[in-house]
Amino acid sequence: MKHSTILYGMGEYGDAFKQGLEKFKQGDFQGALPYFNKAVGPTDNNDPYRKTYISFSGLTKIYLGDKSALSICRTAADGETQNPDVYYVLAYAEMEVKGRYFRKRVIQAIDKGKQIDPGHRGLQSLHEALGIRRSPALPFLRRQSFINRLLGKWTYNKRKRRSNKPQTIPRMFQR
Repeated sequence: MKHSTILYGMGEYGDAFKQGLEKFKQGDFQGALPYFNKAVGPTDNNDPYRKTYISFSGLTKIYLGDKSALSICRTAADGETQNPDVYYVLAYAEMEVKGRYFRKRVIQAIDKGKQIDPGHRGLQSLHEALGIRRSPALPFLRRQSFINRLLGKWTYNKRKRRSNKPQTIPRMFQR
């Protein structure tokens, strides 16, 4: 898990979160959990980073073997509208648990996070790693219909050809 996109809490309990995140990055989940719990414990519901603290606490518990902690991550993400990192953590939690329909839930978490911040590097890399398919050319037809398959192949090849074309230099920059 890349952590370059994770926001550090700047609140009163941000230092505990930062220490927990460093332990988490090192793979010391047992050592990270007390710091995340310390950050979560006394924070009030108005703290903008509270859900981030809660989601990391849940993910750490999942990495320690408690698969039921997925509900903690889901609760933290429920209704989140400001911080895409919460959905980033939820996507990793869903992938780790690999329950029923996990791929669908991972995609939903990525999509919700990208609604908040379309440029979130972590969510973009997860999106690419999963290989999420493009939507059908004609959404009112089934994906498997002959017309959708034909149009899909045509647009895919057109996009592929366009990306393989050499870039031309505008005339004003030529010597």
